[in-house]
Amino acid sequence: MTTREPAVVPRTDPSSAAPAQESIALAPESIPVLEALHSTPSRRYLSSEPIPDEVIRAILDAAVRGPNGGNRQAWGWVVVTDPAIKATIAPWYRAGWDQAYGHRRAEVLAAGPDSPGPGMSRASFLAADHLAATIDRAPMWVFPVLRGAADSRLFRFEGVGPGASMPG
Repeated sequence: MTTREPAVVPRTDPSSAAPAQESIALAPESIPVLEALHSTPSRRYLSSEPIPDEVIRAILDAAVRGPNGGNRQAWGWVVVTDPAIKATIAPWYRAGWDQAYGHRRAEVLAAGPDSPGPGMSRASFLAADHLAATIDRAPMWVFPVLRGAADSRLFRFEGVGPGASMPG
């Protein structure tokens, strides 16, 4: 197996105004799988720096190798990097956020920093609210797509549609 040079991907630390540099090795052997799964938190403060094509390809290469029944691979991936497309979709995401959670802003913020708040902590709410406000600045969105779901008559696919996936 060929070892690739690590890619340097900028990330924004929410406690700092300056982007921090983080080296991500693209080689699969660079971090044990369980360590990666157990140590990767949600990221809601995202860098606006473009993600190199080779990093996108490495991410998608790992994604398509997931286990699936009968090796049908009935999924696909939609990668959005075009700022105009993100600018069109972002208001829909914000409207969904406001409808589901944003209207509770005063209630959550009044709960205080140490209170679990109504359904989520204040810190989680603020991070998700920040993501909704800046989602269009994320360098890349990746949407998983289940092929054939729109035509399915199976009960488990009812209600699956736009808004069911979150950019990341």
